[in-house]
Amino acid sequence: MSYRTDDSYHSAPLIWERMSTHFGERKIFLDTASTRAGDDFEKKVWPALLGAKVMLVVIGPDWLSGGADLPRRRIDDPEDYVRREVRTALQTAGLNIVPIMIKNAKLKKLDLPEDIRALRDKMDLPFHHRYFKTDLAAIVSRVEEWVEPLHRRVGPAPAARSQIVIGRDFERTIIANGPVGTDVNRGERDGDDD
Repeated sequence: MSYRTDDSYHSAPLIWERMSTHFGERKIFLDTASTRAGDDFEKKVWPALLGAKVMLVVIGPDWLSGGADLPRRRIDDPEDYVRREVRTALQTAGLNIVPIMIKNAKLKKLDLPEDIRALRDKMDLPFHHRYFKTDLAAIVSRVEEWVEPLHRRVGPAPAARSQIVIGRDFERTIIANGPVGTDVNRGERDGDDD
């Protein structure tokens, strides 16, 4: 899951907590839990991202800018960590990307730098504090198509193993293993202003 701390500091940890409870912490890579002082962050995160099968991109109202007090949008910097993660994910064959839209965040294709515009073509899921239980259940359900839950479900065995990635620093990083699945329809709600 890739996200900006300043943009999604409440939502991303809730999503991570639910995912680790449902899928098991040992299937989850979280940068702050899986790296220690002295570790080379780049050598931990990029191999994990390149080996992943799914990445959740948590997008809130300030995801593009990184904050209202900045002179320019952070996403416009080619070295912006979130942009690098998304660009790498889009260029990685077999990596499924699911945008998670926080509080009805809007993202227009032309708002994105050209190298990550394909992100807007991906079907998204909503996450809103008013509906957090329902929205978390939908996210978990979607992820179950790729990731084996902590307790096995009755039914056919999964065809393949995969991973979920969650970013670092202003973007935290989580990786989880599981089975491969398919896309869902974009979810939007009317009348959710907060």
